[in-house]
Amino acid sequence: MTRTTPATMAPVAAPMGSWESPLDADTAAAGAVEYHEIQSCGAQLYWLESRPQEGGRVALVRDGESILPLGFSARTRVHEYGGGSYLACADGVFFVNFEDQELYALEESPRQVTHSGMVERYADFCHVPGSRLAICVCERHEDGEVLNLLAAVDLDSGRLTALHEGHDFYAAPRLNGSKLAFIAWDHPNMPWHATRLYVADLEHETPRLVGSRVVASGASIGEPQWGETRLFYLSDASGWCNVHVFDGVENRCVHEASDEFGAPAWVFAAHTYAVVSDDLLIARRIQRGVESLVTITGDGYLSEWHTLAGTYDSLHWHASGQRLLCVTGAPDRRSRIEALNMFGESAKPGVIAGASARSKHEVRRYSSVPEALRFESDGEAHAFLYPPTNADFRGTDGERPPLLVTTHGGPTAMADRSQQLRIQYYTSRGWAVADVNYAGSTGFGSAYRRKLDGQWGIADVRDCEALVRHLAASGVIDPKRCAIRGGSAGGYTTLAALTFSTAFQAGASTYGISDLEAFAKETHKFESHYVDSLVGPWPEAADTYRARSPIHHTDRLACPIIFFQGGKDKVVPPNQSQMMVDALDAKGIPHAYLFYPEEGHGFRDAGNIAHALRAEYQFFCRVLSITPADAPLDLDIRHL
Repeated sequence: MTRTTPATMAPVAAPMGSWESPLDADTAAAGAVEYHEIQSCGAQLYWLESRPQEGGRVALVRDGESILPLGFSARTRVHEYGGGSYLACADGVFFVNFEDQELYALEESPRQVTHSGMVERYADFCHVPGSRLAICVCERHEDGEVLNLLAAVDLDSGRLTALHEGHDFYAAPRLNGSKLAFIAWDHPNMPWHATRLYVADLEHETPRLVGSRVVASGASIGEPQWGETRLFYLSDASGWCNVHVFDGVENRCVHEASDEFGAPAWVFAAHTYAVVSDDLLIARRIQRGVESLVTITGDGYLSEWHTLAGTYDSLHWHASGQRLLCVTGAPDRRSRIEALNMFGESAKPGVIAGASARSKHEVRRYSSVPEALRFESDGEAHAFLYPPTNADFRGTDGERPPLLVTTHGGPTAMADRSQQLRIQYYTSRGWAVADVNYAGSTGFGSAYRRKLDGQWGIADVRDCEALVRHLAASGVIDPKRCAIRGGSAGGYTTLAALTFSTAFQAGASTYGISDLEAFAKETHKFESHYVDSLVGPWPEAADTYRARSPIHHTDRLACPIIFFQGGKDKVVPPNQSQMMVDALDAKGIPHAYLFYPEEGHGFRDAGNIAHALRAEYQFFCRVLSITPADAPLDLDIRHL
């Protein structure tokens, strides 16, 4: 396809899946900039930007300008997923450098504070006012063992002092005067299963904690934040993740609702609500997977405040500016940092970082706006459907589009309505894309998330199959041209769907899990017991692990698959992809394998992101007999 129709002309009829689009893979990769971890110190604003065009470097930005020299990247590897990798405070700016995992002070040039020699990693900092101390989570790697603890680090000497040990994991140290709140949990739990909220007195001269006590437990508890005198936190004790408060004597839910106000703590320093005062909160509310901003008063009154964006993340109350800062996303524009006013015109609202206007690739002529779907599976299931959208083309008479089903990771993550250029890349070429919130997803209450307990590889696959049936019965897709893709846990769901169902004719697995036994034995500490809840306790449930592992059932595989794998992946090791590639090769099933030696768990380099996207699209086109819109890619598909 080489012709694009001017805007004033009628769309040209052309086979769906092969339309020419101005959104190329390089643009999609360049648009994958992400914003994280907004902080402020006085009038100055700070945030992190992950930059694919700089090889995936995470830049530390102050008031719109990068202050981190090239060669440094602000990214911690605690829990491998990181988060909470810098601190901006009255004593300076400090960050964890990805390459050596040491803490640095950002001065005229970065000054190394810690010298652990890769033994220790640091994350999730809070400053101790009036001292040269910060409190953080420390992860110590030594002699093949991993120990997690809460620690104080001297910002001059780098000396580390243990404050609390004994739990498998710690998170979210938050200080109010001399009162320190923090979260802890133990195997086999993940932080969305059962956690403890502690409060202790900090004696910073020593430093040490005195009188540590648990003030909330028995549920998934997270994101402690102090008001002037009260401690707020998230809890799903009611079956929904709502905001609670501890006033020093008792706990209560601030506003009880069948809505979600938080998300599973895969990374540190995620903020889904902001404390304005003891009597006013601003929170992200999720209703059946759809997000909005709300205000909640101290007496529990809730009002909807902002619904113009599709997603809201990293909420931060900028006290000196009397405004809310947050990362927002929408289907037809890229993510950005916005300032939103609550109190008149005391501070200028608007775009702080990111695109302030839609680019030529983001106008509605080529942007597919998702429709929230509810469909029947084992009960109600959910997805976002992106229809083919390109004002220059239409399908041929009677034609229905090919379908790409995308499966998010986690598997407790959530498909949302933020712009994903990888999806728009397909829809602008005439594909329908369904981003499925299968059983286990966040945003629909704890009961929906727990539907995946013991059912991983069954309930999620069933929902993907049911989605295809629903869309086929509705006449909106071609059921004979259906592909599925996913990464990490979504890669496992993809491989399981291709192995144990017949709904799909092709698939793409990006660092997906093929052998649950090997994954349970080899993955990192944070997830080393996660599969216990999703499949069964290891090794007692070894037979179930084998029964659910695609690698042990390749006799049931009959459709083409493309694999993408990073060489430095510590979460899903490369052998998980290699085993499947070898099995498909032995069976003579068409497949391709793209290996990126310098990538880890999540591709970050723009060149690799673009290459993988082009390869995936071309692979699907070739195996589904679709003429690709783009120039052919030199792609080695064995046995085709």
